[in-house]
Order: sequence, then structure tokens, then C-alpha cells
Amino acid sequence: MSTLSLYFQFVISGLTMGIIYAMVGIGFSFIYRVTTVLNFAQGEFLMLGGMVAITACSYLGLPVTFALVLGILAVTMTGMLFHLGAIRVLGKAEPVRMILITIAGSMFLQGVAFLIWGTDDYSLPPFVKAGTINLLGASINSQVFPVIIAAFIITLALKLFFDRTIWGKATAACAESREAALLLGINVDRMGMLSFAMSAGIGALGGILLTPITLMQYQKGIPLAIKGIAGAVVGGLGNIWGALLGGLIMGLAESLSAGFLPSYFTEIVVFVILMLVLFLRPEGLLGKKS
Repeated sequence: MSTLSLYFQFVISGLTMGIIYAMVGIGFSFIYRVTTVLNFAQGEFLMLGGMVAITACSYLGLPVTFALVLGILAVTMTGMLFHLGAIRVLGKAEPVRMILITIAGSMFLQGVAFLIWGTDDYSLPPFVKAGTINLLGASINSQVFPVIIAAFIITLALKLFFDRTIWGKATAACAESREAALLLGINVDRMGMLSFAMSAGIGALGGILLTPITLMQYQKGIPLAIKGIAGAVVGGLGNIWGALLGGLIMGLAESLSAGFLPSYFTEIVVFVILMLVLFLRPEGLLGKKS
């Protein structure tokens, strides 16, 4: 393999993981934009999506497409229940307590996944049957294309949702001022549940699309959540396009540093980028100054 092909291989790998981080970051940004809550259970939504789809394929014998739909629906319901059982009950708690609640929710979901699926790694049948594709001398897993397409469709759909629909404008109003939204007759709790449901579904889709590329297991959510929130902060927390950009930056930085630096520098490079952005532009690359 030539040097150019090797570079291209690293770039494709980085873009793939970057889009997965972006989908986690979009979930973070969506919830933060509506409720100003940082949901650290977002990574577990991604993990649960993959695990439910695997179970539907392996034990229920469903085709992978139906397993995808079932996984998204199951995790969307989990997000709604999480909001009902924790976030709504403690909706007036301080931000630090709300963060601790989501961290506790993350640990709870991880524990449930451990009890159900154990510590084994699981795989999912591919969505695309083409196998690997040779492009510019590099071998590309065809499963990356559904990931790329899904990420851009979700980003565009959310942009249209916030800008063109009454529900999207209502969720934006809740983020600006909870009290003012209540005075305008907006059901703030309903908007919060909607944000958790949609972000959980987005996370589940990301986990399902990731599983044919890399194996899924119960501890997979935490590292993905860390990179996802880092990408969301780099791009601009609360900005959907910023979450996509930040996730891509995180994925490319991780992949390229792994190709040219010792493996233990990979995590350092990612968080050096995060700290530089926080120092130089605290609102994020696409965030607005307030």
C-alpha cells in the first residue's frame, strides 16, 4: 500500500468514527438545546441500540432492517422513561445534581446491559453486502456508507425540525427560558420528553450502524459518550451542525494520530484539541457568543 493510500485509509477510518461521535454529540446538543441538561447517558443509548438489534437478529430471527427499527423504538422508549423517571421528577434541581443524575442513569443502564448480555462482544449482520471497496488503493468497508448517509440526513432533518416546525420552535423557546415558555402555553415537560426520546433514537441508530463495523458490548457507551460530548463542545454545544463538525474533527484527530504517533498519544491529541478550543473559542467553532 502506497503512502497516499495509507493516508486515505486513515482519513476514511477517522471520518467513520467521527460520524459516530457526531451522532452522539448531536444527541447531547439536542437535549442541551431544549433542557440545558448534559445527558451523560447518551452513550448508553447508543450501546443499547446495538444490543437490542443484535438480540432481535440472533434470538428473534428478524432481518437486520426490522432489527434496526425495533432497536430504535426500544431505545426511544427507554429515553422517554428515563425522562419520566428522573429528569421530570427533579426538573428544578441544580445543574450539578442533574449531571449526577444522568451519570447515575448511565451506570444503571450499563449494569442492566451487563446482567442481560454479559461481557461478550456481539456482532450484527452487515447492512450492505458489498464487503470491502477499493478506492485510491485503500480498502474501505462498505458499512461506512450507511453511517455517513444517516448522519447527514439526521443533521439536515433536525435543522429543518428546529427552523420550520412549530414543535422545533417550541423546543427552542424552552431552551431560551423555561418560565417564558410556560407563560406562552408551551408544555415544557412534553418538550423535554420529546428531546430525550429523539436523542435516544438518534443514539440507537448510531449504535446499530456501528455494530457491523466494530463489535458491540456493554461497556462501549462510555468512551463513545466522552468523544461525543468532546466533539459537541468543540463544535458548539447546542449547535447541531457544530456537533457534526466537532465529531468529525475528533474522529480524524484520533485516526491520524493513531497512524503516526504511539497509541498512548491518541487520547491526548483529542483532548488537547478540546482544551485549545475551550481556551481560544469557549463557545465552540460554530457557537454564538452570548
